[in-house]
Amino acid sequence: IYVGPFDLSAALGKPGQFDDPEIREAIRHIQKACAEAGKFSFIFAANETAAKEDFALGYGSVTLGMDATILTDAVRAHVAALM
Repeated sequence: IYVGPFDLSAALGKPGQFDDPEIREAIRHIQKACAEAGKFSFIFAANETAAKEDFALGYGSVTLGMDATILTDAVRAHVAALM
């Protein structure tokens, strides 16, 4: 089971409101239901803080960011170091 927090928040009528209690509860509920059913759970996390929280909830795997964003951030950091 793979959770996309943006898709989930949009489906609940609160797009992008990841700290909203209803969204956080839905994320917890999904993981708990997966664990009870013996299913592996995955979730997308936009940053390290969210990833740590998701692992703490029991998600078995966390996708940390998008590859294009990670690559872009790394290139910017290297360029900044040269300036």
